[in-house]
Amino acid sequence: MWNVPVDLLGLLNWVSHPDGLKDSLTALMKVDGEEVVKFLQDVLDALFNILMQNSDSDLYDNMVFECLLYIIGLVSDRKYQHFQPVLDLYITESFSAT
Repeated sequence: MWNVPVDLLGLLNWVSHPDGLKDSLTALMKVDGEEVVKFLQDVLDALFNILMQNSDSDLYDNMVFECLLYIIGLVSDRKYQHFQPVLDLYITESFSAT
């Protein structure tokens, strides 16, 4: 089992606990960048699932967008640039939306 930080668990399990989604999205941008990139694909899956499956798009779409910008900024940082290929592969291979 992965050793996922508590702040990320709320986001990754948002379907089970939708009442805590706002807090989870806010907390994501405070999680250490190293933890975010370690679980990059899972975090991206969760964020895009929120966009596709959440009924309260007015509230959460902007928050998800801010989180995505945060992640892109992290991966663009020199410290985490070796995760750029992971992000590129995710975009070309894993991401799909209607």
